[in-house]
Amino acid sequence: MIKRAIALMTAAVPYLAVIQVLLASEAALAWRVDGAVLTPEFWPLQGATVSIAVIPEGDVIEVRRTDDLGNFEFQTQFPEAVYRISVTHDGFLPHAIEATLSSNQTVYLRPERIPDQH
Repeated sequence: MIKRAIALMTAAVPYLAVIQVLLASEAALAWRVDGAVLTPEFWPLQGATVSIAVIPEGDVIEVRRTDDLGNFEFQTQFPEAVYRISVTHDGFLPHAIEATLSSNQTVYLRPERIPDQH
């Protein structure tokens, strides 16, 4: 009986290895990007619109608004690639950064104020 149980366990080991590899591959595709939008004076910018798009296609994947502390978070599943993270807000110039995202990352965006036209 013990020999049969060992034989069954030994036969199952390659399948378990395949399952582990598949789970690891799926986990490798999951990434989270979070961060904050700050004014040039380093104050939180609440209500800013932050978007993330894949480069070079430019297709926007997700759009978020910053909270009271200027924080935002994107959590989705996409492969390693170059992405553009953009921010817009009334009274500020549009601002964007490009980054290769392959794991959880934190980014900070600091758009410039629109100059007075006086």
